[in-house]
Parts: sequence; structure tokens; C-alpha cells
Amino acid sequence: LSLGMMVHMVESQPEISDRFFTGDASVLPFGITCINVTDMIAKFLMLAKATDRMDALLSQKPFWRMFADPNAILAVQELAMTMLADVVVELGREKQIPSLAKQYSSGTPGDPSDKVTVFDFSTILERTERRVRDDLLGAGPKSVGELRSIAGRLRLK
Repeated sequence: LSLGMMVHMVESQPEISDRFFTGDASVLPFGITCINVTDMIAKFLMLAKATDRMDALLSQKPFWRMFADPNAILAVQELAMTMLADVVVELGREKQIPSLAKQYSSGTPGDPSDKVTVFDFSTILERTERRVRDDLLGAGPKSVGELRSIAGRLRLK
């Protein structure tokens, strides 16, 4: 699934994947990032091996109707990758604000913590998970169009 999602991102969404190759999220390796985002989505959609079948059958997730569209999972991947790249930019801005930068600093002179690095990945993924789960899917979109509309409104925040 992860490989298929990566191919889709590169072939169908070059503006998103380019953010990871040469753009504002290039600090993160695209392949590993894409695999982690796919794993996150699989967990939310109860596709993971560890999901109890009864839990999956009884789940009343408000977004299930959206998956009548076979392209819904691709749209969720696209939007989650975009949100993750936006989190990288946001974290970079936070590190430039002195009062916020202290929480990322090791206190060493010349500390490179004023820039986002691959070592910030757990923070980036955690924030992205929360936004995708609570703000995007938690809003209960009933269609891919509604999902994209919600994502657009969230991006304006």
C-alpha cells in the first residue's frame, strides 16, 4: 500500500511530492515520510493488522461514507502529506521565535536547533496525526469534495 501511495504521489501529485524533494519539506526523506503517513492512515481507517475485527465492524466513524468513492484513500494521503509539509514549515517558523525556540534548544553554542531537521520527525508526525485524525477526518466528511473543502479551511487557520 505504501509503495502504491508513493507512486501515486510522485505521478499524480508532483506539486506535493516536490515539496519533499526540493521544497520547504526537503529536510525529510520522501520515502520514509510517505510510508509513515500511509501507516498512520491505515491505523485511522482500521486497516492495520493489529485492528480487532469486531472493533472495525462496529466502528461508527463519521467519515466512512466518503469511502464509497474509490479515490478517497488517495485524497486522504495527498492531504495528509500536504498537512505534514505544512507542519514542517510551521515548526521552522516556531524555531525562529526566541521564546518558542528555547524548547528546542540544547543550549550548546551554535546549536542548529533553529532549523527543522530529520530529528524533529516524531514531533512533526505527532502534530500531523492529531490534525488528520481530529480536524480533518474528525469533521466527518461525507465525500472527497467535502474532505478537500475541510482541508482548505484548516489550511487557512
